[in-house]
Amino acid sequence: MTATLSATLSAALAATLSTTAPAGAATPGPPADAPSGASPPGPVAVAAGSDWEVGGQFPAVAAAADGALVLRRAEARWALAGLAPGPAYTASVATTFASGAGFGVLLGVARDAHGRIDGISVDVDPFEAGGGLVVRRWVGGHRHWRPLVVAPVPDPAALFGAHALDITVGPAALVAVLDGAEVLRAPRPLAGGCDPLPGDRIGVHAWASTEVRVERLAVVAA
Repeated sequence: MTATLSATLSAALAATLSTTAPAGAATPGPPADAPSGASPPGPVAVAAGSDWEVGGQFPAVAAAADGALVLRRAEARWALAGLAPGPAYTASVATTFASGAGFGVLLGVARDAHGRIDGISVDVDPFEAGGGLVVRRWVGGHRHWRPLVVAPVPDPAALFGAHALDITVGPAALVAVLDGAEVLRAPRPLAGGCDPLPGDRIGVHAWASTEVRVERLAVVAA
């Protein structure tokens, strides 16, 4: 599947007009059904705290009080945030990817009593198909070798460093936006028999040799 690039930016502005009534003139009051002028509250982003649930083989993980998470060089490991956003949401992740084979954002995760996870991940992978974003399935705590979706990027080396990744899990599509540019769009249901997703938890994972810092993980429910 090839990637498409798009960026959207919306803003709402409100203006008020005031007039001066002639002397002695009565000032009419607002109609009973007039709006109060207060804007309805918008979607609220909920950030992960320090209550990460860590699993995998030989996890080398450090969590900070503000929710930041560091995954250092080790074998396969994952960390689930204390968030369960529901079936439709946008996950926003700020990361610094220093080195290694890559990392990913876990979505729709269910965890069994033995610590094994099922779900999918959107991976930042500098090597798969020349480098890009890759959607993979997780079954029984293991990432499936065959990608569901591959969205290449022009310069795989640019995947390293600090980036902002927004992933929207919607009823019709899974969309990934990297630094404001849409890189991946996969229609739902996803292939591979993994959709609907098995759970509602989210998190991150990293593989051998990877060093990545998750500065912030937050979700906004749709």
